[in-house]
Parts: sequence; C-alpha cells; structure tokens
Amino acid sequence: MKNEIVIALISFVIMLTSCKKDDPEPPFSIPNQGPDVTLEKITNTNQLIEGSNDTVFFRVKLSRPFQNVHQATMARVLIYYRDTTAVNGADLFVYDQTGEQEPEYDFYAQNFGPLYPLGYLQFYSVNFYPGDSERIVGIKPKENSIYEKDKVYLFNVVKVYYFAPGDPSPYGDLYEDKNIQVSYNYIDNDPMPVVGFDHGLNTSIQIQESAGYGESARIKLTNRSGFIIPVQYSVSGTALSGTDYIIKSPSTLFIKPGEYYYDFNFDVINDNITEGAESFTIKLVSAEKSLIGSPINNAIFLRDSIQIFINE
Repeated sequence: MKNEIVIALISFVIMLTSCKKDDPEPPFSIPNQGPDVTLEKITNTNQLIEGSNDTVFFRVKLSRPFQNVHQATMARVLIYYRDTTAVNGADLFVYDQTGEQEPEYDFYAQNFGPLYPLGYLQFYSVNFYPGDSERIVGIKPKENSIYEKDKVYLFNVVKVYYFAPGDPSPYGDLYEDKNIQVSYNYIDNDPMPVVGFDHGLNTSIQIQESAGYGESARIKLTNRSGFIIPVQYSVSGTALSGTDYIIKSPSTLFIKPGEYYYDFNFDVINDNITEGAESFTIKLVSAEKSLIGSPINNAIFLRDSIQIFINE
C-alpha cells in the first residue's frame, strides 16, 4: 500500500513538472533598467539662424551616473531629429562635447529620409560609459540657397540601448511615450522664390506647324525651394484648344523641391488649313510659397505661314 502511494505521488509530481514545461515563458522586458534621460537647453535661445555661424547647445543628462546594467559597459541614447515641414533642405552640423563634428564612435547620425507627416527624419545617438552623467550636443544650421521658412527642428529621445561584451542583441529602455525633447525655430535667410517665364537669350522661337509636337515654354525660379510649389495658370486667345493646339501639362503645375525649372508642354495641331493669324497666351496666375514675377505671360502666335512664334 505504501509503495502504491509513493508511486502515485511521483507520478503526480512528474505530471506537474511536465505541465510547467509546456507553459509559455513570459515575454522578456527590462523596464527602466538604467537612469532616466532628460534634454535641456544650455544656450538661451529658441532659434537656429541660417548663415549666422552661431552654434547652440543642449545637454543630454542622466539622472545618475551610468553604471553597468546587466553587465552592459555602454549606454547609447537614441535621439530622433526631424523638422516639422518634411523639407529636405538644410541639414545641421552636429558636435559633441569635445567640439568634434559627428565623431565616429561616440556620436553619429544616420539619414532615415522623408517620413511625412513626421518630417524629414534623422537619428543621432550619444554614447555613455560607466561614470558618465551628461553629454553636450552642439548644433548649427548649414548654409544653403533653399527657401524653407516656418520650420521647427525637434530632438526627441526615443530609446536607450545597453551593450554588453559578447552580446549581439542590445536591449534597452523605451522613451517614445515620454515626450523628452527640445525644439528650435529655424530662421531662413533665403528669399522667397519668384516664378516667371524664361526664354534665355531668345525672345522668339519659330517652329514649323508640321513639327509642332513636344514643344514647351520654360518656367523658372529665381532660387530653389524646399517645398512643392503649386502654380495656377490660365490660357486665352483666338487659337482654339483641341483644334489649333493641345496643352499637355496638368491643370496645376507642381514644381518639385530643389528644382529651378518647369517645362510647360504643348503640341501644335497640323491641320493644313489656311487660316488668319491666331494666338494663345499662357498666364501665370498664382503660386504657393513663392511670388509671381515678370514675365508672367507667354504669348504663342500661330500664323498662316504654318510657323509659331513664342514671345515674352
């Protein structure tokens, strides 16, 4: 009888052990294993002024000096940097506390590309070693010729990674929901672009009507823009659309960021009909984030000689 009881107890223990092994293990997580991270401005300004040659500084600060976290010998604070208008324009010079620009090991940047509506996104990371409690970051706008008003640059702490020797998979603390950031208003020194027609050195172009396909009137910008520029235009005249010519460009013209020119495309219809002098005029009406400047009209003359003259 005792042997039977012992056997039953052993069987029960084996069954419990077997069931425990089959249970899924809880997910591995390390909440807030290291010191808390904060960002604070050192330079008393909220502005980044392009072309000023001034550098502003902010501090990446730990709530206590970094010590080993689960045998980790380095903590890497990951900071997203982005602008709020998704403009791929001016970048920033970034310095660490020694004054070295983007040092290879302790501070680096990587481009993530445009992630609208978040803005044009990069990340920077700052390394902390045992005993470190703060790092100083300096930033300065690069000079360029791109119009990009009304930008705000944000620096957000998103995660802290901990690296241990021989461990290929770093782990860390998440900060994405804590809104740890500093922000700066970007002051652009480039003028708003002016949009107008451009014929270069020629004020007129002659084309045989029979070869009037794939023609264009070039629109120019005085300087590049970091924004998409929608341009509205009107067409009027004695020549008839669909009978004498066909507009190939869309109803709204979109000049892409960073581009100087836009070619307004049209075809001339070869009807072999004797006609009097006819013309149509393309007029620039409005443009966003830019100004309309001279010449705003592009007059295209169709003559009975089966030639086209494009004049300002």
